Amino acid sequence: MKKAYKTPTACAEEFMPNEYVAVCWSVGCKNNTTYHNHNSNAPYGNRWTVEEGPYDRPFSHDGDCRNASNNYFRGNADGSNLSFVYEDSHDQGNLSGGLDRWVDNGDGVVGSGDVIYWHTSNGSRTWNHWGYVQTADSAHPNRS
Repeated sequence: MKKAYKTPTACAEEFMPNEYVAVCWSVGCKNNTTYHNHNSNAPYGNRWTVEEGPYDRPFSHDGDCRNASNNYFRGNADGSNLSFVYEDSHDQGNLSGGLDRWVDNGDGVVGSGDVIYWHTSNGSRTWNHWGYVQTADSAHPNRS
């Protein structure tokens, strides 16, 4: 008995990632404003959308904002949908806020050397922050 001829076919599998890979960069606050010094050392001047303060009692940027692992951002590598999520402060809990500006170093991708401006608030005080983007692990810069 003869078998019926079947036309050859090809199948391709589509890669579907099943996990989310977190941002592969981090930003720690470099702002030097304090209760006594209201002039920021930000490299591109005032790029914030809100005013810092009030300056009615002592404060500084020497807290948890300096530690990049306490600042949570999300977004795409090309800067689209970039947002600040919160700062994990050991003495005030999670501080909400917002992204004010991303200054790209010219390559169109959020990465080392870019500057990010953001702000946080505890409801009665607002802090303006800025910092240089750093790769989270220099031995594995793109997490691929």
